[in-house]
Amino acid sequence: MIPRHAKETALRLARGFPILAITGPRQSGKTTLARMLFADRPYVTLEDPDQRELALTDPRGFLARFPDGAVIDEAQHGPELMSYLQGLVDHRGRMGDFVLTGSQQFGLMSRISQSLAGRVGRIEQRFNNGRPAGLYFWRDNTGHEIDLLFEMGGRLQGIEIKSGATLVREWLKGLTKWQTLAGEQALPGWLIYGGDEAYSREGIEVFDWRSLDEAAQQN
Repeated sequence: MIPRHAKETALRLARGFPILAITGPRQSGKTTLARMLFADRPYVTLEDPDQRELALTDPRGFLARFPDGAVIDEAQHGPELMSYLQGLVDHRGRMGDFVLTGSQQFGLMSRISQSLAGRVGRIEQRFNNGRPAGLYFWRDNTGHEIDLLFEMGGRLQGIEIKSGATLVREWLKGLTKWQTLAGEQALPGWLIYGGDEAYSREGIEVFDWRSLDEAAQQN
């Protein structure tokens, strides 16, 4: 049985990122989760020798078969696909376009981080034991980024961390961009800085680092 939190987290990440990656060891429920939640998508596994050969020799042709996205299982077998996926999802501009599953021990995430930084939300299946998804770093293809992204209270919380004691408006850009993309899935962003005041600015909650624990308890 797939834990409820895993289903909910996967769907939220698919609404906030162009690509959802579900990683974990064999028999941990990756494929089951992907096929159950995205049953309307075409499914292909790169463990199939014919599919793998096509993905490796003609990545553009392979991806062109999926105008409405797809679930690509065991994606670590097609490392060449990652850079082509980058261009495709940037062009389409759709959230949850592709779902990738694969085994972290075969280096899937290292390949993703090299080619798809900022475009992928990740959930890790750990033998279906219900452990929550971890922390994420978000960066889009134009350079907007936030330092931390995690699940809280059923939505996604973005945090930017700065050491300076004087707030600079430039610090808000990444959080503002993320909130625009994520829509209702995004909680009001947090900016943590080295100053002494806590207040709201342009829809962002600003905290000095000393009051962070209190802010987390209130939320």
